Amino acid sequence: MYNNIFIIADGAITLDVTGFLENIRDDVKRCIVWNCGGAASLIVFMKCVGYDYSEMMYKLGRLKCLEALIFGGSIEPGGDKIILEELKKWMTEILEDSRIFDENSSLKDVYSSFKLFPNFIAYNNGFVNLNPITTPNYTLFDSVLASLVNYGTFDSYTIFSTEYTSFSIHDVFPREHGVYFGKKKNVCYIANYSICEESGNVFVNKCQNSLKNVYFRRVMEKIKDYPDVVLINGFNKNKNIDSHKENGKIHKEMIEKGESTLFKMEEMIEERNSSKQK
Repeated sequence: MYNNIFIIADGAITLDVTGFLENIRDDVKRCIVWNCGGAASLIVFMKCVGYDYSEMMYKLGRLKCLEALIFGGSIEPGGDKIILEELKKWMTEILEDSRIFDENSSLKDVYSSFKLFPNFIAYNNGFVNLNPITTPNYTLFDSVLASLVNYGTFDSYTIFSTEYTSFSIHDVFPREHGVYFGKKKNVCYIANYSICEESGNVFVNKCQNSLKNVYFRRVMEKIKDYPDVVLINGFNKNKNIDSHKENGKIHKEMIEKGESTLFKMEEMIEERNSSKQK
């Protein structure tokens, strides 16, 4: 049973991470502190408005720009504006659907209502934590977007004249900068990993895949010496929800058996290629 959680997720693999969370929901149901960065901020955003994991996966599956929420996600001119506009629209619809909070609801409001402590990892001349204590008057809406800033997503986001930039350029898994409560800091650390293969001959696509692979190599390099980190492997493709749930279940079973997931991605690629040849 965990009382703290730290998640970094990227692109459509966020669906696999959510599928894993659904499979370990009893182990994290008492977590008060939810540290998050990147696309994992969307998971915590939906948790703050009362969604369960199945609802989260459904909503994430309807976010068209999900695959681009990763380092190197979209480097085409103007892509950042399109992504930001879509995110804002998607988040506004979720807030309207939940009827619990709105765009002006603060992090303090979230904690006061549910005793849930979201901590969004962001960067402004150093790592900063956006949470109900350090930035109580920041809105939930703005805090999520500040944590989503990345190269190839959108370059910066400003709150009250403070500009936030990408934290992953400096550290892809900044667990040292999380907030942890309790005498026994039982922390569930979750990272994600993928290998982006060549797709088509379009120069932009090749550049984007190269950037993503550099990013994921940095993820592997950072977490390989931390056996307490659960590494969720997945393809950065928004597939049917059941496949993401099943992948989450497979990772849970591997962890329960004491098996390492560090090299699961290579196995997944081999299995996929074998099925294509049949």
